Amino acid sequence: MGLSAEQKDALRGLADGWDLRVANGSYSAQRWSSETGMTLHLDDVSGIPFLDNVPGMEEYQHRARVRCGDGDIFAAVTPPAAGYEAYCRGHLGMGSPHFIHAEAVGSVIEVAAACQHGAAFESLCAAARQAGSLVIHPYMGIAAVWELGAALARSTGVAVRVIAPPPPTTWIANDKARMNALA
Repeated sequence: MGLSAEQKDALRGLADGWDLRVANGSYSAQRWSSETGMTLHLDDVSGIPFLDNVPGMEEYQHRARVRCGDGDIFAAVTPPAAGYEAYCRGHLGMGSPHFIHAEAVGSVIEVAAACQHGAAFESLCAAARQAGSLVIHPYMGIAAVWELGAALARSTGVAVRVIAPPPPTTWIANDKARMNALA
């Protein structure tokens, strides 16, 4: 069951009123369509207000591990808890991904920003070059994730795509008043 012509017109009106076509346009180079291949999973919650300095919040970034398949990558600023990987593989029967421990460059929940620096960035560049492309599957489509994708694409010359709405759309999806208007 699809949308009616009236519903589509209403959505176009909202998108035009919020200037989404222009605002999302700068992210088109990294926009995912249907590519598959090596995937970087990261759970960066730094775009959610008031989460910084909440005790234990930095451990949420390890949820990215459960989306991984064989050969995928997941990145975090904190190391996984002892036994976590063995539990994921042995007990849960999950795949065998590669973990990249990124050094914090700000808050410990800023995973995407940390991945743009140092050994983590070099490891991601090497993986993208070797695979010939890279798909980034983040927790949410914040600007830092899209910036990471663009930086990796520039540095490697390979296609890097992001499976997430661009930041302007992400913020509308997280704005309760706008979502109410949309609904």
